[in-house]
Amino acid sequence: MKENERVTLVLVDTCAFRDVNSDFLGITRELLPSFFSTINEKGIVLLTHPILDNEIRKHIEDSGLYKNYQALIYQLVKTNDTLKYFELNNEELFSNIKELDIKERLFETYKEYYRNAIHLEYGDPADVFSLYFNGEPPFAPSGNKKNEFPDAFVFNGAKKYLENHPNDILLVVSKDKDWISAFNGIENTVISASVSEALTKISSIDSILSSEMLDEIFRGAYDEILSDAKFHVESECFELEDYETFNELEIVSVEVDSVSDSFTPLKITRDSILISTDITVKVSGYAEVFDEDNSIWDSVDQEYIYMTYADVYFTDAEVNVECEILISFDFDSPEDTAEVVRLKLLNQGNIFINCRNATVTQIDDDEIALRVLREDKGYPRRNK
Repeated sequence: MKENERVTLVLVDTCAFRDVNSDFLGITRELLPSFFSTINEKGIVLLTHPILDNEIRKHIEDSGLYKNYQALIYQLVKTNDTLKYFELNNEELFSNIKELDIKERLFETYKEYYRNAIHLEYGDPADVFSLYFNGEPPFAPSGNKKNEFPDAFVFNGAKKYLENHPNDILLVVSKDKDWISAFNGIENTVISASVSEALTKISSIDSILSSEMLDEIFRGAYDEILSDAKFHVESECFELEDYETFNELEIVSVEVDSVSDSFTPLKITRDSILISTDITVKVSGYAEVFDEDNSIWDSVDQEYIYMTYADVYFTDAEVNVECEILISFDFDSPEDTAEVVRLKLLNQGNIFINCRNATVTQIDDDEIALRVLREDKGYPRRNK
């Protein structure tokens, strides 16, 4: 789809929501709230179907948000006596946590986004069974075709709607091959494989900013993005991905090497843009790690009978961290006035350092003495 082509309707497959953790609330990232906000700002109408509504409710239980919440409840119950002993049991807080129905909150937010959506009819069963017996999409030529009946009713309902509204253009968001095969045969339909890709397309439709202006704003804010990214990264904790650390991981230096210009616009207005992109960070440091080569393994008892450890120093280990950046600007002079309003790192927990392309050396006694020098010069130290 070229820039400025029309889209008037959006239909999202449940797999596209599942791929972004069904985070309708924007707890960990603003992708879905931005997606629905942009659709609303553009005057685009959402399509849905009773089958999709039921599938969304079901798949929320598969999301990491729901599973992590359930794990938190389990740990609170499991550690209750310990928390009481150390007087850390905030009964009011724990009660509020246990009463929170995160599944229902996510689903209610989903329904609010779809409050003004067009609800498709179930479709004609005769048409659906005709597709089934003739092996036509969305029924796969092979495999268990009966599993495709829910999709077939959604497809049939959307097809009937477009037949009655020939001026509409439908954007289908799905990576499901059967969905793609089915909707490719319908006129006035375009397809995106993901919510992120769909958001990029929607943002470009009749946008007040051209792609050239977006690039100008990014260039204008680039140096400030580097500076803000370094500030945030230096506040994070790191962990070695390639080694089993024994003692503290010491970080000597953290440098933001670059910011990817392949960004995804999440929200565009006349005076600000919210984008998602990656920053590349180069990290140097040292740690005491388990030395497997010089340890002795007992193959009978399946355990180490002698374990040794080694000091290693790594230089310029690369880390890619996804982030969201809000940039403000003056519409008449976007590149010269671009400023970073907010930068948010999207890592969950420690940032993992990949040493595969880094310079890794053993630290001898002379190098150990350099640690004091580095610390005296004020280099940051960071625990795992």
